[in-house]
Amino acid sequence: MMDNVADEGNNGSGGSPAAADPSTVFAALAEIIYQGSESSQVYAAICVAATLVVTGCDHASLLVRRDGRYVTVGASDRIAQRVDDLERTAGDGPCVDAIEEETPQIETDLTAPTQWPQLAARLVAEMGGLVERQIADSVQALVDRDVELGERVIGLDPTIDALQREVEDKCILTIARRQPMAVDLRECVGAMRVCNDLERIGDHAKHIGKRVVALDDDFYPQKLIRGVEHMSALVLAQLKQVLDAYASRDLQSALAVWNGDEQVDSMCVSLFRELLTYMMEDPRNITFCMHLMFCAKDIERMGDHATNIAETVYYMVEGRAITDQRPKGDTTSFPAGVLQK
Repeated sequence: MMDNVADEGNNGSGGSPAAADPSTVFAALAEIIYQGSESSQVYAAICVAATLVVTGCDHASLLVRRDGRYVTVGASDRIAQRVDDLERTAGDGPCVDAIEEETPQIETDLTAPTQWPQLAARLVAEMGGLVERQIADSVQALVDRDVELGERVIGLDPTIDALQREVEDKCILTIARRQPMAVDLRECVGAMRVCNDLERIGDHAKHIGKRVVALDDDFYPQKLIRGVEHMSALVLAQLKQVLDAYASRDLQSALAVWNGDEQVDSMCVSLFRELLTYMMEDPRNITFCMHLMFCAKDIERMGDHATNIAETVYYMVEGRAITDQRPKGDTTSFPAGVLQK
C-alpha cells in the first residue's frame, strides 16, 4: 500500500525520513480512496501518508471513540498500534481530547524529547507545592487542634498520588517511544525518583493529619508541641531548598540539604528525650506524647526523603551516585537509643 510513495520518502537513509512531496502523497492516497478500497485499508493509508508528509514523524495511527472507548482503526505499523494501546491505557496521547464520537482523528507521534524536561519540571513543581502545603497544614492542624484542617490534609493525598502516577506514566511512555540516553534518560529516572519521594512525604503528612483527628478530644499542653513545630519548620525549609535545587540543577544547594540531615536527626532524638521526660513526670501525658513521638518520626522521615531528592539531583547533574556516607545525627534506633542516652 503506497509502496511507491514510501520509497520516495525514505531515500534509503537511516533514522526518521524526510518529508515527502505532499502533492505526490495525497495523489496516491486519493487513488486508493477512489478505488473503493475497504475502510481499514483507507485508514492505514492515511496513517502512512501522515508519516511521509510530516518531517520527523516516526509512525501514526487513527482512532475513533465508540461507547466511551478509543478504538484504533488504522496504523502505519505495529509500533504505532502498540503506542496507541499504551497511551489509551494511560489516558494520554496528543489527540485523545480532540477525538469526537465516531469521528476518525489522526494521531501522530510528534512528542519531541526536548519537551520532556519542561513538562517534568512543571509536574514536579506542582507536586512539590502541594506537598509543602500539606506539611505546613498538618503541623498547623496539630498546633491549633484543628480537626477540619487535618481532614483536608488527608483529603489532599489522592491528588498527590495521581500526580505521581502521571509523572511515572509519562516517563515510561517517553522511554518506550524515544529511548532516551545519557542526560535525557537521567531526566526521566530523576523525575520518577523525585516524585516517589514527594509522594512518600505526602503520606507522612497524611499520618500527622490522622493523629490530629485521633487526638480531637484529648487535652494537651501547648508547650509539648513546640519541638515538633520547630522541627517541621526546619524540614519544610530543606524541602523547599532541595526542590529549588532540582529545578535549577544547583548541585551545591542540593549538597547543603544532604549535609543538613544530621541536624534534623539530632533534633528528633532531643525531642524524643524531652517527651519521655514528660511521660515519666505525669502518666496523663503518655497518650499524647506517644502520638507526638510518631509525628516527630514522620517529620524526621520527611527529612530523609528530602536528602533522597538531593541525592537524585546529584545523580542527574554528575551522572553517578553519591559514594560518601550520609551524615547522621542519630546512629541508634528508637526507642532503645533514647533510653540509653
